[in-house]
Amino acid sequence: MSLKSFKKYFYIALLIPIAFFTFNYFNAQSSSANITSSGNNYYVTTGDDLFSLLSDTNSYFTGNKPTDINIKVKNDITLPDSEPNLYNFNSVNVDFQGHGFYVNNETQSALYITKQNNSNITISNLNINNTTYDNYLTSAPNSNGNYTNARNYYTSNSGMLFTANGDSNGTNSQITYNNINYYSPNNNRNDVPLSNFYVKTIFTGNNKITANASQSNYFGILSNIEILSGETTFTGFSSNSYSMINAYPKKNSNFEININNGAKLNLNNNTNKPLFALAINDTNLQINNNGELNIISRNSINDESMAAFKLNANENSKTLLISQNNKLINNGSCYSSANSIINFQPGSKSLFYSNYPDKEPNFTAKFTGTFNIERYFGVSTPPTNIEDNYTGIQDLTGINSRNNNNINNSSAFFYGDNLVKITSTSAPQKRQLQFNYTPTGPYNWTIPINQLSATRNYVSRNSPQNFKFDVTSDQSDNFSISAAYNHPNNPNQPFDMIFRKDNNSNNDIKLDNNSKKIIDKSDMTNSGTNYTKDFDSSHGLIIKADNHVKAKTYTGTIDWTLNKVP
Repeated sequence: MSLKSFKKYFYIALLIPIAFFTFNYFNAQSSSANITSSGNNYYVTTGDDLFSLLSDTNSYFTGNKPTDINIKVKNDITLPDSEPNLYNFNSVNVDFQGHGFYVNNETQSALYITKQNNSNITISNLNINNTTYDNYLTSAPNSNGNYTNARNYYTSNSGMLFTANGDSNGTNSQITYNNINYYSPNNNRNDVPLSNFYVKTIFTGNNKITANASQSNYFGILSNIEILSGETTFTGFSSNSYSMINAYPKKNSNFEININNGAKLNLNNNTNKPLFALAINDTNLQINNNGELNIISRNSINDESMAAFKLNANENSKTLLISQNNKLINNGSCYSSANSIINFQPGSKSLFYSNYPDKEPNFTAKFTGTFNIERYFGVSTPPTNIEDNYTGIQDLTGINSRNNNNINNSSAFFYGDNLVKITSTSAPQKRQLQFNYTPTGPYNWTIPINQLSATRNYVSRNSPQNFKFDVTSDQSDNFSISAAYNHPNNPNQPFDMIFRKDNNSNNDIKLDNNSKKIIDKSDMTNSGTNYTKDFDSSHGLIIKADNHVKAKTYTGTIDWTLNKVP
């Protein structure tokens, strides 16, 4: 069956500059002998080496510094007693490979992100386990790797390797946490795993972060939470007078929680205060749930400084909001705010519980499609899962269904000391096929010729390290993605542009100015109507080159096209 181009009817393929290849005869950078390196990949065994490499404080690089850096940590390390500025790389990837770190100073020992820094940072495969009540230890190495007079700490109040502060407003940096295990439930001293302030915070893969912020005030200081993929769980403990998360949205911005289709976020607040304390008054808490959100809080979700609470329970999403011992939403500025609104979309399911005998704030509840609303009073045990069974006195006052309508006074069902379950009884609307790819470019290769061999071999991208295809489609639609590569300014490029979708070289596709299918629906990961495919730096767009190329800069463009298969 031939492919029918979707280009004209559903999606206009964009031409974007993607290829900037720079070949040099000489490697313009070198590193200290203490660090093993291969290209832009570096291997470290001490915290001193890691800090010196990322801040270049000890002049590790002679000549030009790399714009993109990949670091693999080969063993457990201790971060030094300092807080140098992170060098302004394009991208930073630190893979702990299942290892962890200790700190030499429990109030710093981190790399500082300034407001001028625009680095795209990824921390992967970090593993920290601390079940002690005292933060001290003598069994860890010093930051230089030796054990002479070693006296270090398990955790600090400066985050996981990177930190910022209130002066970082204006930065375009972002940190992605990928497959992080951070377990420190009993620490009664300094323990703030997320100290990012205005730095954008993203999660991919499976992350479990548990901390006790008794002395450190907060579990996390964040400007946002974005869950791109996988499942992320925060669990915070504290007996002091601080909330679990201090929300630091950028000026004139909401504090946003965004959860992608197929992703899941669990927030477990075991502190005595609200889950979120907004550092900037009159800020909205905006939740956009396209996947699954579970909030179980001992206290309210927010403190009284919040201006409005806004929740989009989007198609096929699941939303569980629980306050075990207080109002679900605190009665601050949003108590009578006309801006507080919950949007319920077809296919969504929501459950709200509040163990407090007082009315909740006044919301507008907006329904798209038909929903069944169940309300129960006197529920004895707070649910922990949206599918839980529960016992209570069912309210039969007529608020049991809603069809494409609003409830302008949500106290009618959003009332304290009760449970409300809101379930869509209408299917999501059939969607038009949509296609996104991120980042949109440019894609870059910088290649020292002396690192190439006489035969053509794969050359990974310098940046971006990862990119992603994202297609929204009804499950009945079949589709494929094709690509064409054009380079009119350099007609005789001495290398091949390859699309490599997996590790089987037989599946490689050499790209030229004729559009060729590179992947189809079966190659992508499916979650409902969302199909995704991620590529690291050695897959997707890469090149094959040998040492016969001339040293110069080459450019080209890529034409992505989404095709519908009849």
